[in-house]
Amino acid sequence: MPESHRYFWRMCVYLVPLLPMYASHASASDERQLAEAINDFRGQPQRCEARMTKISKALTLNTSVALPINFAGSSRDALKASGYQAVTVRTIRLAGAQSAGEAFGMLEKRYCGALLDPQYADIGITRERGDWRVVLAKPLIDESLEDVRSAGRILLAQVNAARAKPRMCGKQPFPLARPLSWNTILETAAQGHSQSMASENYFTHRGFDNDSPADRARAAGYGGR
Repeated sequence: MPESHRYFWRMCVYLVPLLPMYASHASASDERQLAEAINDFRGQPQRCEARMTKISKALTLNTSVALPINFAGSSRDALKASGYQAVTVRTIRLAGAQSAGEAFGMLEKRYCGALLDPQYADIGITRERGDWRVVLAKPLIDESLEDVRSAGRILLAQVNAARAKPRMCGKQPFPLARPLSWNTILETAAQGHSQSMASENYFTHRGFDNDSPADRARAAGYGGR
């Protein structure tokens, strides 16, 4: 066998195992390019669905939010299994886009409302050849808040502002009421219920074990009513 042929086959032996790595790297690059294009789109006022939209903050490219191309099932449950607690999830499937630019063109034309929706904070992108799946998600915990207690303090201030004025609730009038104060025991009870709702995927005043708010307050050690 000529030396040139032997060299060619040796190069094939070395390079063929690396092809999946190169393909994976190219796919990841395309996913980043698409995320950047979407964020550029969100970063400017746009005309979408016959109205002008405001600027939305950039999405974070998050692998925990990415779903397989052929995924079928509950998106929220799938993200929860990957460690991401979502309040809202939107999945979009594209076919026939050979580049990030083509994929963005399809999204801009067909799904501008979803791309510009300010509630979403994270994006996951998966690509296999010309098929793409884009996942937009809003996390359960808003990381723009410093911590859970700071969110509670903000809510407490809003509640007290409402209590400071007489008002109608439905058809029933209510006089002004004295302000509420922060109670760490009730904070513990409320936080436990919030974590239960997040982990068990429900949203009611009754707990997963059918306990009431008063039951949870007593269990936490609160002696008031």
